[in-house]
Amino acid sequence: QTLQKLPKLLGLRKGKRAGETFSCALRPMLWNHKNLWKGGGTQIMKNCKKLLLLVLALCLALAAVGCAPAEEAAPEVNVPVQDIADELLAMEDQFASMMDFGEEVVSEMCGLDYSLLEEASLNDAMMNVHARVLYIAKVKDIADVDTVKEAFQKRLDLLQQTFETYLPDQYELAKAGQIVSNGKYVMLVVSTDSQAVVDRFNEILDEAAAAA
Repeated sequence: QTLQKLPKLLGLRKGKRAGETFSCALRPMLWNHKNLWKGGGTQIMKNCKKLLLLVLALCLALAAVGCAPAEEAAPEVNVPVQDIADELLAMEDQFASMMDFGEEVVSEMCGLDYSLLEEASLNDAMMNVHARVLYIAKVKDIADVDTVKEAFQKRLDLLQQTFETYLPDQYELAKAGQIVSNGKYVMLVVSTDSQAVVDRFNEILDEAAAAA
């Protein structure tokens, strides 16, 4: 109640921010301290009361800020990348025969920097008549998510170029491919229904975050 009455007791105008309020009230008293002693005993007491109330309000405001609870950090999600890949690859009618062609081949295709990754499962179709890709990577530093996305985009662009004048039905699948991220995890998917795979990818990670 005392804090609510302070602006009225101090004769301050509405609409000012806290810092401006204290500054406006203190400036005439502190810049010219003789103002404190003008007007006789009654006025001196009023000026001193205003100053004390200002100091009290400032102390209470600082104490309230200091006691505010700190925001909790987002829980660390630690789902093995291969576990996610295995579950997604097992989805019915989504992928053809797939295999991981290894770091050297993938790096040549899209320039992916493996040193940025904590884990990765990078699967392409074994036969070149299928436009199917499932790349999942977990970065060491979340700041590198966009860098990995750029590399995955190069792989998707290459796949689309390959099938554009080759197999129209596979080209349509390649055009519907998606690159998404969830925390430190990044995925490139081209499948029969890429959105369904994306939805399941997010469900796995969101469930893990909720349980953390």
